[in-house]
Amino acid sequence: MTQQRSRRRWARWMVAAISAIAVLGLFMWLFAGIPGSRSLAVADLLEPRPPINPTEATAELYPDDLGCIEGWRTDVGDYVRFASTGQAEHWAIVLGDDGRIYDDIVLDFRAAEPDFEGRRLAIDVLYSTHSW
Repeated sequence: MTQQRSRRRWARWMVAAISAIAVLGLFMWLFAGIPGSRSLAVADLLEPRPPINPTEATAELYPDDLGCIEGWRTDVGDYVRFASTGQAEHWAIVLGDDGRIYDDIVLDFRAAEPDFEGRRLAIDVLYSTHSW
């Protein structure tokens, strides 16, 4: 009889522990900003940054068939948002040293060719919503 009680008690603790972990994971996903859990519009990212002169240029930067859903040209680089993080990762790899990625946004340095300070500013803008 006592062995049966201890098994029930152990089962209850396991269910409670698994439930607590699941709830904690849900809260982290909803509130902690796990990468990929929310998509930021490039326009919102660039809005408070007038010194880099953002100009909407979605159609001229990448054709629709490449998965680009938003593109902005600036003095320090082109910011392009893709339909998925996977597509963004692909283009960041294609760009190599001329590209940086954050979630589904790719920063393309090819057209702007910024100096060191320009690159730093562009990357700071790209990661401005990231909490280190």
